[in-house]
Amino acid sequence: MALPITITISITLIHLVIYHKNKRSLLENSIVFFVVSIFIMNYLTIITWNMDFISTSNDDTQFISFLLHRNLITPLIVILFTNTYHNLTSRKAMAGLLAATLLSMGILNVGSVYFQVEKYIEWNLRLALMMDVIILAIGLVTLKFVMFLKTKETKNYEGL
Repeated sequence: MALPITITISITLIHLVIYHKNKRSLLENSIVFFVVSIFIMNYLTIITWNMDFISTSNDDTQFISFLLHRNLITPLIVILFTNTYHNLTSRKAMAGLLAATLLSMGILNVGSVYFQVEKYIEWNLRLALMMDVIILAIGLVTLKFVMFLKTKETKNYEGL
């Protein structure tokens, strides 16, 4: 049951990213996507296979759900968050967006445990929420850095 839900969420998020009103350029979104994906793959590999904090299901369809969640859904959520966060001016709206994003990521974590895609051994939802905050922060810092490089590049070559 987890695979159809994961595929539906993935398709919905892809459409949301494509049709988002105030999105960044393809290059900026791609860099954020790849940096976040690499970080997620590394930390989940370490806590799953090296530290045994989380065990994944042996069922093939549930493992595909785990891979979709790790490699597609979470980076797309981070891209939606960073694109929207960058365009907000009110601190209250920023806090609301952060809370809504963390809530949606928490629901996905609870769903993974409920459908037995993941089993928390020495891990809990509080630690998962902390990692989600770190992932969102990495996405924001990466976008800010890419935007800084873009403005620096345009300032250097304005006279040409």
